[in-house]
Amino acid sequence: MTTQFMRNYIDLINEADSGVADIGQIAASLKFLPTTKLARKYQFVANGVPGRMPAMTYTVAAQEQPVVTVTSDGKETQNVAAVNDIIMSGPSQENYVVKAAKFPKLYQGAVGKTVIPEQSPRLVALYRGPQAVTFTAPWGESMILKPGDYLVKDGDAGYYRIARVEYDQTYNAPGKQGMTEQELDELTRRDFLRGAGAAIGGAALASVAGSAGARVPLNPDPNAPPYRAPTPKARQYKDKDGTIYDVKWLHRDDPVPKGGRQVTMPLKSLYSGNVDLPGNATVIVSGDTLYVLPEGLDETATPDALARIEELVKYK
Repeated sequence: MTTQFMRNYIDLINEADSGVADIGQIAASLKFLPTTKLARKYQFVANGVPGRMPAMTYTVAAQEQPVVTVTSDGKETQNVAAVNDIIMSGPSQENYVVKAAKFPKLYQGAVGKTVIPEQSPRLVALYRGPQAVTFTAPWGESMILKPGDYLVKDGDAGYYRIARVEYDQTYNAPGKQGMTEQELDELTRRDFLRGAGAAIGGAALASVAGSAGARVPLNPDPNAPPYRAPTPKARQYKDKDGTIYDVKWLHRDDPVPKGGRQVTMPLKSLYSGNVDLPGNATVIVSGDTLYVLPEGLDETATPDALARIEELVKYK
């Protein structure tokens, strides 16, 4: 079974192409900044099957096979894994291929053991275009790029997309250098949670530290509630009349939709699962979408939260 046959096969399941954009021209209009990936751990799983692998794992391809990448907002691209290539499973269980020869340059650790992303800076840019576009990724397949996504420069090979949700869980903010696990542990061992955490929410730092692979410290305040892992943010909301809305979580650099209706909603209603979160969120209702404003929210899911906390308290 040839690689070309496999590519023809996955083309059959490819969504209709709306035209291929000139990604070089788009990239020339963006501001690329160096950043590093979060030092999150990826566990090895033997004989992993794409589509069934747990989040934050990887496996070695035992045979040539198609790999379709489906992120939290739908199909992104596809590729073909050759024998001994690495198939990754990201935070949303999205699968993607890393060529065997390239893996040691991108991840620290031996194949078959726990690995973390290599910490050299990568050039990334936020895409603010008016609409989604399709372009050709470095591996020769179509890839979608949506407003709010990030574009990563892949050396001289071209560019590839990281969806906004997955970016927030695996990368630092553009222009920011991430903390190592040891630095996060050192930070949380000190009185930082008692000081800056009191202003922003002690769980915020612990949540971000946990998302980056650091150990969660004991709560410094004996009267404070016990630490709970971050709760997934809802992607849809169903009101009492049965109307279903898409939920978009805005970040501080996102434009606020114009012409919508501003309402206040209980924060716990905007998270998945049965949780009891205090406080309210300001929401813009526009059409069939709820836009959650970032002001006043605990931004535990954004990778630049630590940087913001540091800026507020001038921590050295």
